[in-house]
Amino acid sequence: MELRRIVIGEDFSGLARAAARWTARSLAPDGELILVHSIELPRPPGFLKRFAPPEPELVESVRRGAGARLEERAAALDGTRVRTVLVEGRPADRLAEIARSESADLIVVGEHGHYRRLGDVLGSTADQLARVSAVPVLIARQLPDGPPRRILVPVKESDLLGYALEWAGFLARRFDARLIAYYAVSPMIYGRIRAVSAASAEPELERELIEDGRNWLGERLEEAGIPADLADREVDIGDPSYEIVAAVERFDVDLIVMPSRAGGVIGDALIGSVARVVIRNAPCSVLIVNRLPSDRTADTPG
Repeated sequence: MELRRIVIGEDFSGLARAAARWTARSLAPDGELILVHSIELPRPPGFLKRFAPPEPELVESVRRGAGARLEERAAALDGTRVRTVLVEGRPADRLAEIARSESADLIVVGEHGHYRRLGDVLGSTADQLARVSAVPVLIARQLPDGPPRRILVPVKESDLLGYALEWAGFLARRFDARLIAYYAVSPMIYGRIRAVSAASAEPELERELIEDGRNWLGERLEEAGIPADLADREVDIGDPSYEIVAAVERFDVDLIVMPSRAGGVIGDALIGSVARVVIRNAPCSVLIVNRLPSDRTADTPG
């Protein structure tokens, strides 16, 4: 696992500039960066078409302006190996295709928009990428001054769990960061356990459940080759979506690494509901692992 080549989505916003700068300075200072801007022109309604310039003329004009701005952004990333790519089409699809064709290790995108409230919908490019990309996607948000120092890994039984833990362990070692393996027991599951438990009191049941959960997390970390002294193990009872988001502030986390789905056939619509809530609402960067490396040759986005 490496960070030798990274594709960065560039929409010319301040957030995209911050994501590219952080990637170049803190995440992968020795890596090759590929800045990608995709032109997606809105189609005017029929009654306005006579007011718009011919499409080829409009596209060419936009390409010239976007190309110049893209080169300016690249030139501002001093001391790094930077290439630029200007394409047309839906940004998520083009970023995924370029990352695949370039054998990139990671895609980085800044959060779209300058204002966001908890629960608001994330910008479409990041949201779509988390579903369609065969390459892990890092949604850059509330970036620290340097590399990540505390990494939260929400753990759930999944065919992608080992790969997500591999990424988390790699980043923890690379940046000398603390890793936090985390599991939230949903109230529904806890209620079923409590109904059949032999424990005499609820506090006793909670202690047993948390202890068993911590042991289970330790086994998952050991399977992933992550030593015990590199990671903490935390178990809570509550809705996983809410608890994972809340754990960011509780544990002073600046990066979440998690799989996008619980398992099954890979597809655009199968991003897990917990992952969807986390990538939209977590107050820190989120690295989404959507497919195993062996899956990368299939299902090219269209």
